[in-house]
Amino acid sequence: MATITYGDMEFNIIYVDPSKSSSGTGATPATAYNSLPANIADGTAFIIRRTAETSAASLPSSTLTGIRNILFVGRPLPADELYGFMPAEAQTAWGSDTAAYANLKMNTSGGSFQLPNAQRFLLHRVYLFRGGFDATQYILKFNYTSSPGIGCFAFEHCKFGEKGIDVDQSSYATALTTNRLKAYVYIQYARMLAIRDCIINHALTGSSSNPCGFYCCFADVLDVEDVHVYSPMWTDYTSSAYPLYLSGTTQKGVECQIRNVTQTIRMNGSSGTHVPTLFYVQGYISCEIKDIAIAMSKALSTTNPTSLATEYPVCYLSNIYELSIDGFSASIPSLWYAKEPILELNRCYTGNYVPGVVKTLKNES
Repeated sequence: MATITYGDMEFNIIYVDPSKSSSGTGATPATAYNSLPANIADGTAFIIRRTAETSAASLPSSTLTGIRNILFVGRPLPADELYGFMPAEAQTAWGSDTAAYANLKMNTSGGSFQLPNAQRFLLHRVYLFRGGFDATQYILKFNYTSSPGIGCFAFEHCKFGEKGIDVDQSSYATALTTNRLKAYVYIQYARMLAIRDCIINHALTGSSSNPCGFYCCFADVLDVEDVHVYSPMWTDYTSSAYPLYLSGTTQKGVECQIRNVTQTIRMNGSSGTHVPTLFYVQGYISCEIKDIAIAMSKALSTTNPTSLATEYPVCYLSNIYELSIDGFSASIPSLWYAKEPILELNRCYTGNYVPGVVKTLKNES
């Protein structure tokens, strides 16, 4: 069996091609499974063919307590960092494919793929969505309940949304009222969380339960880079609803970096009266925020709402010792009722905390 080294561990490779009409052994690209196997083993790296959205492997709605290390890898592009770690057969297989992602889906509204004891998890070049169901529960759940966390979770070159509801594409022009674009990833406690070069389609429409895109209660180390959020105006709202809810406690994480994050807001018909949020972070010794841009783009509908308000802070930072913000811009010209700020800094500069070395806020507009 072919293997791949990720971190300091060797993983057994199983190949998956959801576009195949029949299933093989998974040992080679030519004999790939056409779906995930019924029994998923610890220490497995699934190398999944990148295909159109119509071909997707289904995640089981189950809790796997014995899985500690697992990788879901959409076959890397040559420019991806992971490409060089692939065995030769994986580098040459499916080389003419043009799709950007491999596809993983959850086939029930309230289903979750739960790994409470995960230590290493990678989702790479995967489009994660539901197969036409409401978003009532998080698709991926890492609910390790003790602090400090033990897991390292990485999401690279991925997309999160719903098949056929591509609000990240300017050509998509349908007002959104269904409960589809939320509740992707839930993490309780983690050693490290990295989200890099990802697209997140997020909206509160039709329901406000389990409202976040990513929810993380606490990670010692947090790294968010080159993430692009696409947000129709909300028809529903509730507190603590963020596409990137990255820290829900003040436990003094070691380091937080959020760089090059954009949010594209789209008008969403007459019912979309609430400005969407972006990120929520609190409780870090050191936090660097750089190059955040929020702007409006092409409307999803020709019908506009009669009111538009910020119900909660769009970006929220709290209880941070050392803070650097360099490059923050927000342009929401249709906003007429600013109930809450675009950027809120709560107890970052004063309060019962030892001052940090860096307290910077510059290049904002």
